[in-house]
Amino acid sequence: MDSYHPSESGSRQEASEKLLSDSSSQNDFSDHVELKRARRSQWCSRWIIALPGFFAFLAIYSLALVSIVKDSACLAQSHSAGQLIYTPIRDAIVKEKKTIDVSVLHGNPLKGPPSPELDEAWSRLLMNANVRVSAEDLEKAGVESIPLNDGSGKYYAILDVYHQLHCLKYIRHYMYKDIYDDVQPWTPTHVDHCIDSIRQNLMCNADTAMMGFRWVNDSLEPKPNFRGQHECVNWESIEEWASERSFNPDDQANLRHPSAT
Repeated sequence: MDSYHPSESGSRQEASEKLLSDSSSQNDFSDHVELKRARRSQWCSRWIIALPGFFAFLAIYSLALVSIVKDSACLAQSHSAGQLIYTPIRDAIVKEKKTIDVSVLHGNPLKGPPSPELDEAWSRLLMNANVRVSAEDLEKAGVESIPLNDGSGKYYAILDVYHQLHCLKYIRHYMYKDIYDDVQPWTPTHVDHCIDSIRQNLMCNADTAMMGFRWVNDSLEPKPNFRGQHECVNWESIEEWASERSFNPDDQANLRHPSAT
């Protein structure tokens, strides 16, 4: 009779179980590796498909960003240069640093009591106020006006600075209304219009140059120093541009009401 050896039987069973376990582990490991390879392949495929779209999005985003930065820079430059509206004289304007003296006792050809010389100086100042402009200039500026009758195809316009100067001249005449004969019953209303027009224009084109003060003799109140540096438009550059386009509005060959025969 064969004897029973539990240790040998157990050893064979353990060996068999170990082989089965090792075989199962190898199969599981192989399956895991294959699964990882499959997943990696799927991710690679997805990235290959997604990359063109990603680069397209990146290109569009970059172009949009460049456009925004460029527009912002142009807008900032436009704002800093004061070019929020179109005017045909813009490219002809020259800026300069100028010393202005408006001291009470300081004289100039446009200041003082009425005289033939002073009146002539004011007439010369306004002689080029009325100018011809093109239909394109009006369209760019968003301004409507009337055509001239001189066959030029141009339209009637005036630079606003000349309107402000006209208003100053009118106020000056009103100050000396016992001398000038252009004072009419409606003149106070006209003068009020001119004062408000100049006021609005001064606030619109605010001169931010600083004015200092000084002590004068024994006065207990400091006096303003009316002489100082300012950033100015060179007036000759405006005169040159306007003189090349000026016309006489009193000549009906240039300007005539449509109802006139």
